[in-house]
Amino acid sequence: MGNASGSTVDSSESSLQSDSGAFDEINAYSLLALYVFLALVVYLIAVYRRESHRRDEVERAIRRARAGRDRKCRTILFVIAHPDDECMFFAPSILTLNSNPDTVVHILCLSNGDYDGKGCEREKELEGSCAILGISACNVTILNKSELQDDPNVLWDEDIVGKHVLHQVVKCDAQMIITFDEDGISSHPNHIAAYRGVRKLVVERKLPSGVRAFSLESIHILRRFVSFLEIPVSFVLSAIRGSKVLVLSPNGVLRAQRAMKAHTSQFVWFRRLNIIFSRYLVINSISSITVNSPEVR
Repeated sequence: MGNASGSTVDSSESSLQSDSGAFDEINAYSLLALYVFLALVVYLIAVYRRESHRRDEVERAIRRARAGRDRKCRTILFVIAHPDDECMFFAPSILTLNSNPDTVVHILCLSNGDYDGKGCEREKELEGSCAILGISACNVTILNKSELQDDPNVLWDEDIVGKHVLHQVVKCDAQMIITFDEDGISSHPNHIAAYRGVRKLVVERKLPSGVRAFSLESIHILRRFVSFLEIPVSFVLSAIRGSKVLVLSPNGVLRAQRAMKAHTSQFVWFRRLNIIFSRYLVINSISSITVNSPEVR
């Protein structure tokens, strides 16, 4: 009898443990589903606000045109390191800012991406990608300087980078510069050099009066490839840090993906995965580069 009783107790404990494990598993799935739902809601709200703001800007531009008032266009210069950076990392910023009728976007590409000997081909691909993003070929400048060659093992000289950026700022009369941050998104030395060159212009106060510089925030790799699911985290952190968040609508994401596909020489299997899962094709977080901004060591 005693053995039978003990067996019953053991069986009950085993059943309770099994039920507890199943309950914990259900809770985990429930929390995951809740987060996905929250991320989707936040994303849709952000897209709605973006589209509403864009419509307001268009209406203001139409009213100014009807009233015969001069448009005050703002030129924004994106400083990238290689062809495909513009869509792989900056598409949300480019498409959002370029949707403003009073904004003109320019691209300065510091190299033609000739690391594999495909520089000429990649130059044409960049122009094709920019056309999809709404940027005229005359607003795209691609450098091919011996001291600024595409190389994942070389950190370009920040003075040389700064010299070319400053020349382009003056040439296109830019009021804003956007580039990488101190970590270069993927830690690519060429990306980091782009940041260092722009930061040095800010620190040494060499930029024309009124020109502001911004950097695209790098994030941890675990957040980088979860698409729109990363959005709630970005909004919370941007509120804490005072950075600006730019979000693409689903149509904008498809447009960014088309721009990436224009880079046929680079469209290998992991690029295909990138355009599906990369958070940078959906959302950008932009921070101001100031005298006190981080310095790369």
